[in-house]
Amino acid sequence: MYSTSFPLFEQRNLEDQVLALQDEKYYCMALCESESLIGLLFYWDLGEFVYIEHFAISSNLRGKSYGSKVIKEFCKI
Repeated sequence: MYSTSFPLFEQRNLEDQVLALQDEKYYCMALCESESLIGLLFYWDLGEFVYIEHFAISSNLRGKSYGSKVIKEFCKI
């Protein structure tokens, strides 16, 4: 989903992604519903603010309000 949702110049290569995930401020959330992957959310928690770096919803679910629901729930954290 990551590789098909973002242009190549916006993606991290696998090695860089693994390095980023070792940072305690960087998070990856697999978004699931009924045990099916519906999306991905990569973000930085920088204390004073949270920066969403990549957010993708499965292409077959786009336009069905999943993105809005995820962001609303994410903002409650």
